[in-house]
Amino acid sequence: MGLKSKYVLEARKEYKELYSKALPYAGEPGLDDIEIADFGLSSDISGFREIGLGIMTIVNYSRDVNGITIGHTGKVLMSLPGQFMPEHKHSDVSVLEICECEGLVRDSVKEFKGIKNYDYDGSEKGIKFSDEDYAIVFGKKEDSVHYIEGKSETFKMIFGGGILWSDDAVVLRNCTDVDAKIPEHVTSKRALQLKEGSEVLLPKGTKHAFLAGGLGAVFFEFSTPSIDEADVFTDLRVIR
Repeated sequence: MGLKSKYVLEARKEYKELYSKALPYAGEPGLDDIEIADFGLSSDISGFREIGLGIMTIVNYSRDVNGITIGHTGKVLMSLPGQFMPEHKHSDVSVLEICECEGLVRDSVKEFKGIKNYDYDGSEKGIKFSDEDYAIVFGKKEDSVHYIEGKSETFKMIFGGGILWSDDAVVLRNCTDVDAKIPEHVTSKRALQLKEGSEVLLPKGTKHAFLAGGLGAVFFEFSTPSIDEADVFTDLRVIR
């Protein structure tokens, strides 16, 4: 299941309007610049408004140095009013040739299609490591052909707000611990109220989920290189 194409344009228009409210002097984004993440859980627009995320990648720079990926990523993340981003974490990932995977669990990420190759602006340049020839497993393996360190990231809220569930989040500015009902498929117990000006650091491997408030939410993400196809979700139904 995934958001049907006839609803993708509608979702992009709603995110564009939200973006313009948050960043009125930043220029209007093109509709095609807005990535729609439905997490494989919604086929219609009403379901997507409950669970989903809008993403604009500003830069996704990465470079391989001695088998390690270095670089940085900048994104604008957008949540519609009351929209939920499922709990997930960013783990270390090794890419192995399939012949080297005997005894290991293949397709550690649900419906893995391969590691994508990105241009600097975050646009896709095809598949770098296809699932036809490679598999991914979590952790650093000596016989890997490629190693991707788990992403660490900082969120800065610039419009609206909501609740972030994360036990290991590091509060940098303007975040308050609150009592909040834990959503289904969330294992984190700590709830943080985020509002405009809030800043929080999520070290690699930190589980986190987010529920937007009544105005929705727009926040900056600054991180190490982003490999979204290797995200690990608590809810096993999720397909990224």
